[in-house]
Amino acid sequence: MKNILLILVLIIFSIGKTYCQSIIDHEKNKLWYVLSGGISYNGVENDTCCLESEVFKLGDDVTLNDKTYSQIYKSEESTITDWELIGYLREDSKKVYYVPLSQGVEFLLYDFNIELSEKIYITNPLYGNSDSIEYTVSKLDSVELGSVKRKRITLSGSQQEIWIEGIGSLNGLIYSGLLIDGGFKNLTCYYENENNIYDNPDYDYCFYVPTSIINKRNNVIIYPNPTNGLITLNNLKNATFYLYNLTSELVLKKNINNDIYMLDVSEQNSGFYLYRIQQDNSFIQGIIILNHE
Repeated sequence: MKNILLILVLIIFSIGKTYCQSIIDHEKNKLWYVLSGGISYNGVENDTCCLESEVFKLGDDVTLNDKTYSQIYKSEESTITDWELIGYLREDSKKVYYVPLSQGVEFLLYDFNIELSEKIYITNPLYGNSDSIEYTVSKLDSVELGSVKRKRITLSGSQQEIWIEGIGSLNGLIYSGLLIDGGFKNLTCYYENENNIYDNPDYDYCFYVPTSIINKRNNVIIYPNPTNGLITLNNLKNATFYLYNLTSELVLKKNINNDIYMLDVSEQNSGFYLYRIQQDNSFIQGIIILNHE
């Protein structure tokens, strides 16, 4: 009998652990990477001129109208060194509310209490939107990310959307229920304490910058990427190479004086790194993936 009770307790504990992930958790140092894109005249997503990445993080807690909110910051640079306060987020009984700095009015962003076939209405006022989207929960299941099972909610309506508990919408943290005319927003990566918890399989990188045009114009070649430690830089004479980790810490700086330069980054840990290259008055930036395996 005692063994049966113990098993039941463990099951209940396991279920509670599965579905107790919060969006706001200051102990996890969360980062959300979001890619925005436009649609070209022929209806095809353009991956060279219309892509833009954003990174979101949580800041300090503040009190607004007797309620506790967490600050939300956004960065549009691959080095994620410059942050802009864009709004405030609060969480209450698995419901998440957002106050955009540009609007000053709170609205419901998520409700992780909803059940199968239940309806929910989201009115996201970003970009001047005033229309509510009616969603119906079409599927409830779980997904294991970062060795933790998380509740996953699939919503159907005028557009489909997926929410993951503790992470938010796969459109991006603050983009739940947002109607985007002629474009898209996708979560590319989600980090907790520098660990990549969610990696969008449709994209090769977390952060995209329009470097392909710059690289072609300057005939700059950086390879291989991913790398196991050695990187070859071509056509970068009289340039300075900077390498940052995902907490924006400068981990490597090299002056490049040859047309062909072999750079050793093997002393760094495996993971994603942000590089920035200055040559004369121009800059090139992007992502390097280091994998020692």
